[in-house]
Amino acid sequence: MAAAVVAAMGGIRQRIESAATAGIARDEGLDRGRVEHFAALRRGRFQRVEAITDHQAGVAETVQLRRAGRHDRMPPYVRRDHDPGLRSSLRAHRFILVMGETKAGKTRSAFEAVREQFPKHRFVRPASADGMSSLHALVDRARPCIVWLDDLEHYMRPGGLTRQILDDLFVWENVIVVATLRRELLNTFYPLDDPSEPARTRWREARSVLNAAVQVDVSAYWSAAERGRARSGGDPRLYSALRAPDHRVGLGLVAGHEQAQRWTAARYSTSHARAAAAVLAAVDAQRVGLYRTLPEHLLERAHAAYLPHTGSTVEAGYESWENALNWAQLPAEDAGCMLHLYSDGTVRAFDYLAEVLPVEPVPEEAWRTWLDAATPEEAFVIGQNAAAGLEYGRARRALSKAEAAGVDGASAALAVVTAEEGRPARALPVLHSRAEELRQRYGSDDVSVLRAEYDLALYTGEAGDAARAAALFASLLPRCRQLLAAEHDLALDVRHQLATFTGEASDAPTAAAQFTDLVEDLKTMRGTHDQRTLSARHQEAKFIGVQEGRKNKERAASLYRQLADDCAQTFGPTHPETLTNRHQHAAHTAAAGNTAAAAQLFDDLLPTYAAVFGTDHPATLWTRLQCALYPPLSAPAATIRLRQVLTDFVRVQGPEDPDTLQVEFELALAQLREGTPAGEITVRLRDVLSRQESVLNPGHPALGRTRAALARLEPPAAL
Repeated sequence: MAAAVVAAMGGIRQRIESAATAGIARDEGLDRGRVEHFAALRRGRFQRVEAITDHQAGVAETVQLRRAGRHDRMPPYVRRDHDPGLRSSLRAHRFILVMGETKAGKTRSAFEAVREQFPKHRFVRPASADGMSSLHALVDRARPCIVWLDDLEHYMRPGGLTRQILDDLFVWENVIVVATLRRELLNTFYPLDDPSEPARTRWREARSVLNAAVQVDVSAYWSAAERGRARSGGDPRLYSALRAPDHRVGLGLVAGHEQAQRWTAARYSTSHARAAAAVLAAVDAQRVGLYRTLPEHLLERAHAAYLPHTGSTVEAGYESWENALNWAQLPAEDAGCMLHLYSDGTVRAFDYLAEVLPVEPVPEEAWRTWLDAATPEEAFVIGQNAAAGLEYGRARRALSKAEAAGVDGASAALAVVTAEEGRPARALPVLHSRAEELRQRYGSDDVSVLRAEYDLALYTGEAGDAARAAALFASLLPRCRQLLAAEHDLALDVRHQLATFTGEASDAPTAAAQFTDLVEDLKTMRGTHDQRTLSARHQEAKFIGVQEGRKNKERAASLYRQLADDCAQTFGPTHPETLTNRHQHAAHTAAAGNTAAAAQLFDDLLPTYAAVFGTDHPATLWTRLQCALYPPLSAPAATIRLRQVLTDFVRVQGPEDPDTLQVEFELALAQLREGTPAGEITVRLRDVLSRQESVLNPGHPALGRTRAALARLEPPAAL
């Protein structure tokens, strides 16, 4: 009976929509087929922005609340730090592209700004790329209007949005195009792994479209001010979302979190454990790199690896496979369904579950199932994803499958895995051949060539030739600026690595200046708290700090302090990035001569290190060493502490570990200050130096410090 009602309602809805479509076609003199490709119509007409719902604009639904007998689908909008710039751009420009990570709040921010600025404009939203061909004619009748392109990637496929279509729209002053794009999809418009001519043509067209836009960045990580405004909003969903990891409040609001709660409850029950296993298997297939829908029998085979224990269905008490699929497809009141089963017998997980379900190691049986079912091209993607997750053994297996089938670029990808496994010199011949092959095929000014040359330069530096790597990156940068948008990941990576290897090649002042410029650009492009910006800020502080002079040490200490505060806001106070920068702040405070303040900073840091990493972690041991080196400890107290630290270094890392030898060096100097005879200290330092020379590179700074200490202790030989 219920199925019959649903079918009947579906038929009624289809007839209503068909009639509405026919209405607009008659009124505007267009054929009905064109208008079918547009959404958010009412009685066949484009509505004003003020009449459009958040759902019609594409804003992701959150957990519903029941208020005064009705469902409240959306919490109140929280003013974001980027809002003034977004509204200013809307007033001044014709094409606005709002970019950010998944669930950063791009669509909600853009729609709130449009609703405030242009409530009387018509809202024109193509349902797909198929609507692009009739866009100009429809916009001509809808002006003034907003052309709404939420998830821009859907409109950029062949036959979709082009620069010519945009230019035709820009003839009218009262037409504004607003688009959103997930930042992680930006690289899909660049044929880095597909250098074929069709891909190059699509890239040129996509680049032309993107270059026409004014970009506004939306951070997924909410600032302290934004979180404060959310707390004052009085909505329980906002309170709950504020607990989201790393302050990603937007992710905490989406319905996927409601799904995650249902999934967690199912996982630890006997009635739906099989369903939970099937859902996680489908999600992991996407994470691994199988982005297509999955044959049901494949999912059934893979899900068994996720069950809490083995055994028959009856013995384990699990539901049947059919019942498991039915439950996973059952839409919850507030959150939709977890799995979609299509008419062709394939299955796909709810899009955002990958963002909210726990990330655990993919069981070997499931991973092997996905790889066995993958095409060679999919195996290439699976291998790259495994390498990105530092699973180099799996990466090698997947990429070998791709290489055996002749997938272009697989051999070079395998060479990168070899380099990442710690053998960069062995990878260089293959990477050099790949760069030369692509250069001969496409010329020097091609994106695929730039990517190959980037890999060659990076691993040249990793193999120990920093000066050569810096030179290679310097020659690469002008072509990146010519071919790529300034915010493209590859262009930013080249700038970052150029500065890094310039510094590693002993030109710290130039490296620091390059990072300072990069940081300023990243703050504008990505924001102060973006991961890429934070990484560049860390390198800027590093190469300022290695330069001689108290002012450089003080400036580095200040930069590290600010960076530690921002990391604490972004990631939390106990995140490794936060702790690393707190440690560097203390170390550079000591290097600037303020040893009393440094001692206090290290003492404050030590309990956190011990709680987060454990007492035997190298970072904790190293922090204990710093606590023993600075006042207000007396010389005897410092010696006692250093002996205790040395005992633990020997126990945990071994007597010949470079860090252990450094502790021995510091203990010898402390005992010299305490009054131990210089002759005895000299013998011990000679022993330390001999052991350091056997485990450290010839130019390592620790060797220089030990030799300098010996030179001060040993009188010059008589002539």
